[in-house]
Amino acid sequence: MSLTLYYHPLSSFCWKVLIALYENDISFTPRLINLGDADDRAAFLKLWPIGKFPVLRDEQSQRTIPESSIIIEYLDQHFAGAMRFIPAAPDLALRTRLRDRFLDLYLHMPTQTIVFDRLRPSDTRDPLGVADARARLRTSYAMLEAELPSAGWAMGESFTLADCAALPALFYAEKVERFGDALKTVPAYLDRLKARPSVARVVAEAEPYFHMFPNEREPTLRTKLIAEPCRRSRRRIVFLGGQGNPARASGRVTMRFMVIVKATRDTEAGVLPTTEEFAAMGRFNAELVKAGLMEAGEGLHPTAKGARIAFSDGKPRVMRGPFGFTSDLTAGFWMLKAGSLDEVIEHMARAPFPSGEIEIRQVYADEDFGETFTPELRERVARLRAQAGNS
Repeated sequence: MSLTLYYHPLSSFCWKVLIALYENDISFTPRLINLGDADDRAAFLKLWPIGKFPVLRDEQSQRTIPESSIIIEYLDQHFAGAMRFIPAAPDLALRTRLRDRFLDLYLHMPTQTIVFDRLRPSDTRDPLGVADARARLRTSYAMLEAELPSAGWAMGESFTLADCAALPALFYAEKVERFGDALKTVPAYLDRLKARPSVARVVAEAEPYFHMFPNEREPTLRTKLIAEPCRRSRRRIVFLGGQGNPARASGRVTMRFMVIVKATRDTEAGVLPTTEEFAAMGRFNAELVKAGLMEAGEGLHPTAKGARIAFSDGKPRVMRGPFGFTSDLTAGFWMLKAGSLDEVIEHMARAPFPSGEIEIRQVYADEDFGETFTPELRERVARLRAQAGNS
């Protein structure tokens, strides 16, 4: 047979081409490339110096075709089958190519940004880049939710290039940024794709390699969620977690952080969040709990209901609020535990604040105080923590 596909079964862009090949039952020779093998890598780079999957080689025409979308169009032109991936109608063909580009650029690429960041050493990770990628995925989900049909395929009744692109893009994107309960059309569309025989075959062939997918680091401590009634018949959510020394799980040190929410003129005026803002924050907090990060989170009343105590020569002086508005005032806080500051930044950059500022500070652990914090003092503090936790 004249066609050889250079690929890896776990590669999302390779899935696009495999779906097209299987849809029309096109004969080809699969050439699995292990880029970790020196000989494999050298042979692949000789064929395609860019070194990215997939690449199709057509020996009959002596052509090397890279890029998943171009490969599918090449198959459509030279190995046409019952399924045509580019519609004949020019306007629909243009919209199909646009949907393919959208899926590759705004789902596929942000997903790869997140996945590749997980493979980096911790000191070279890019939490802001990951946060941007997650935001791009959520925006793309919302756009697809509004544009995808409730039945059939991406461009209507016919299965096209856009559907070949959609399966891997949505399959892997959902692994790094969950769809959430608000989306209905997108998950249903993905379920329809998974049920298609060509797609099911691609996923089945990749399953032996799924252990290679870099999952997000597992949470190291469990949290306990307690809800208690408070005024106005609302419920205040209190998250309790371990105090004291950093926990060690699977050799990973867990540090504790306080995330300080800076006050605004609205919070100082006592303006409460809207129902929609409460709901958005609830979903965000649920993500923190699911990730094993959240120990506590509370909002604070305006300074009009607070006080300050200043000390001079050992003597206290009480000052009651309100205090003049400055950027140093605090409107709320979270207590989080994580493996690094970057991990906290990655998650908190997704907080549903339309404006404002938060500050992240690491909490001292017992070991941070050195020899002056003697074993006797540590034991005394540990007893106090145990008593406070049981009260």
